[in-house]
Amino acid sequence: MDLRGWNERYLSGGRLRDDPDAAPTPLLMETARHLPAGKALDLIERAAIRQTMIQAHGNKMNAARTLGIAVSTLYEKLKRYGL
Repeated sequence: MDLRGWNERYLSGGRLRDDPDAAPTPLLMETARHLPAGKALDLIERAAIRQTMIQAHGNKMNAARTLGIAVSTLYEKLKRYGL
């Protein structure tokens, strides 16, 4: 699932039960509900990238592929979120 799909599925209340490691934590979900949409998306995106990087054992090529984004975009987002 690409990052945009993950965000859209999360924000629409969809479940990510097929991959429990990729699912947002209850605390993240509750926190995001109380933030403006842009900040909530940033929080969710940061969490998705962080979790994907962990699952990819730091391999940026694999993480970018999993997220459905270009490696250059991943580098930009890692820098943006301080990851």
